[in-house]
Amino acid sequence: MRLEPEEPRRQPHAGHLLIRWLVPGLYAFCAVCFSLELGESYRRIWFAEEIASALREASPTNLKALKGLLGDHMVNLTPIAGPSDRPEQNGVSIELSPRLWLHLWVQLAPETDRIADMDLIYANSEDVPLDEPRKGLPHPGWYGWVLSLAVTVLPSWLWVWVTRKHRLENSLQAAAAFVAASPLVVLLPMAGIALLRVSF
Repeated sequence: MRLEPEEPRRQPHAGHLLIRWLVPGLYAFCAVCFSLELGESYRRIWFAEEIASALREASPTNLKALKGLLGDHMVNLTPIAGPSDRPEQNGVSIELSPRLWLHLWVQLAPETDRIADMDLIYANSEDVPLDEPRKGLPHPGWYGWVLSLAVTVLPSWLWVWVTRKHRLENSLQAAAAFVAASPLVVLLPMAGIALLRVSF
């Protein structure tokens, strides 16, 4: 019985390997960025609740007491003068640490350091209620993690499965590869924005 020699197995081309794993790498980058942003959202909520609880319990009446209460959480204090005809709008903006897009706006009584009013502000515009901070902050919930994984893991898995061979064999595989890679057009800019939010 004569055995036919086996054909040598074709080695994957370096370009094919690069393209095959580049797309999953980009999806992994998006997943990391989304996870960092989600994690920061939870940290922001916990920190806001900590600050709000301390303010409710201590109820500082002047700026010196507030500084002592905040301690290392106070990064910078910026006096802000109101209009000349509205001296009651004078106050200070207190940047908080860790830097989670939160700061305190403290309105002072005219020509004193006595606190007339105080607000916790998110992203320079949104008031965060001190009695229930969670209601005034973005809260992704458990579905945020599920969604971020679904939009990155599933297309990545589809891409790896479709490109397992050296070349796409038919139009159906080409369509599947397009469907698997096309979400990156939207996800990459979103991931970049999420990374900027976490970084700054």
